[in-house]
Parts: sequence; structure tokens; C-alpha cells
Amino acid sequence: SLAGSNPTVGTYGDTKTFSATLTGASPVSGRPVLFSLGGVTRVGLTNGSGVASVQMPINSVPGTYSLVASYPGDADALPSATSAAFTVNKTATSLTLTAVSPNVTLGADSGIVAKLADASGAPLLERTIIFTVTGSSGTVQRASITNYAGEARLGTLPPAVGSYTVQACFNGPLEGAGSPPACATLTLNDATFRPSGAQTSVNHVWPFSGFLEPVMDLPVQNVVKAGSTVPMKFSLDGNHGLGIFASGWPKVISTSCNSANETNPIAPSETTNTSAGLRYDAVAGYYIYDWQTAKKWAGKCFLFEMKLVDGSVRQAWFKFN
Repeated sequence: SLAGSNPTVGTYGDTKTFSATLTGASPVSGRPVLFSLGGVTRVGLTNGSGVASVQMPINSVPGTYSLVASYPGDADALPSATSAAFTVNKTATSLTLTAVSPNVTLGADSGIVAKLADASGAPLLERTIIFTVTGSSGTVQRASITNYAGEARLGTLPPAVGSYTVQACFNGPLEGAGSPPACATLTLNDATFRPSGAQTSVNHVWPFSGFLEPVMDLPVQNVVKAGSTVPMKFSLDGNHGLGIFASGWPKVISTSCNSANETNPIAPSETTNTSAGLRYDAVAGYYIYDWQTAKKWAGKCFLFEMKLVDGSVRQAWFKFN
């Protein structure tokens, strides 16, 4: 008979210990007992109490099987066998999604990688990951196969700039709190592993190499006379029209004045008398935002901040005298 403490459920990829007790043979020790489960067979020898034990890998496709323990018999004893039901469940998985940067330059590789692992953390290779990318221009889906490290790469984003939500799904449907919505509608089904999903957000942005002279980027502190108009020059690798600012930007944020930082004095000759506003210099190939500062800012420090419609936020630090 099978010993009473045997497990009845296991997960694909596990290893389980099974025991059976042989009675009626004499002597009971040293007798071979064959254990079979889903095409896997192991042999154990009985001890002095007639108990044989084996460890068996659970590598059958998830489902319900018969665990069979059999004694083949010999010249002194007839064959015998016993069985019990055993259920193999799918293995849990985890899917993580990482991005090299929250801002992806237009046309460049997104740097977004999905990594799939089983419950023990071991990478799963040659499995299909479905990426769902959603932005203002719509939704696209793309399939990618995991490599030896369990990694699948998204590649490039759709061609339009803006903010995107990226969802990655293995198997499906996957539902529940915190699950990416796109995974709930998938009908992929892996025979041995349970579904998992992850999501992240990135901005697909125009190329931006920093503010141009006379302004310098953080952490440099630009020093300028309060009340002057500062030409904020920057390139986005082309003319994209004048609707490049997100609603409510540019804006000014009050901040501390840290004299320990490098300073960049902006001479009065480098400021402008042009009315405040945005324009594009087609000859120079860059934008100019003529920023009108206030005389009451003298002795104070501010961050000039502009958020673009591509989702990126750019800042420069100013001290006014």
C-alpha cells in the first residue's frame, strides 16, 4: 500500500518524496518498489519496515495523474500495486519591466526590457511576451521571445512623441488587482506556467542637448539682472511648430540660492529687448523663448521650467541681482 503521508498536489518543476509500504513478503527489506507518475519511473528499495521511498521530479504537463507504486513479485511473492490521485499545477511566474530612462529619444531603442522568471527566480527562455504600447496616437502590440536570461526587448516606440504606457504580458488572461489591463484580454496559454504581467510609463521625446548660450544647464547657477529678458535657446532637432509647450508651461519655481555651485554670469549684452514669447530661428536651427523676468526677483533664485508636449521636463537655475 502507499504510505499515508504522501503529497497529493505538486507544482510543475518541483521535486516530491513518495513512500509505499510492502506487506506480505518475507523478508520485507531489500525489495524493489517501482513508483510511476506521468511517465516518470523511480525505483526504491524497502527498509526493515517494508517502506520504500523515492524522490521524483514533477515535470509532467499540469493535470491530474495516478501515482502508482508496484512490486513486480518474485519466486516467493506475487506482484502487487496500489495507486492514488496526484495533481500537477502550473508554476507561478514573475514578469518585471524596466526602462533605462523615463525619456526615450525619438527614433532610438526604447531600452525597455521584460524579464520572465519562474517561482524560484530561474529565467524562462523561449517564451512569448506580448507588449502593448498605448499613447495619444493609439495602441500597438508587439510579440518578443525571451532569451537565455529570460529577457524580451520591446525595441522602438511608435513614431509619435508623447507619453506612452507599456504593458508586458506572459500568457493570459490575467486578472486581479494590479494586473495590467491588456493582460486580461489575452488568450495565450502556456501548458506549464501561470500568467504574469507588468507595466511602466515612458516619454518619447525630441532630441534635446541642453540649453544653449548664454544659459547653462543644471547644476550651474546662471546669474542675471532682475527685470531683463533672457533668451532661452534650445534645439529639438528641427522645427516642430510653436505648439511644443505643455499647457501651463514654461513656469518659474522658487528655489534656494546655493553659492557653492558653479555660476554663469549672463552679461546685459546677452539679454534681449524682444517681447516675451516663443519663436523658431530657421537659420540657426533652434528655438528661442524670450523669458521676461521681474525686477522684484532681485536677490532671489528660481528654476526656469518648461514641460514639452512630448512629456519631458527641462530646467535651468537662475539667481537674480
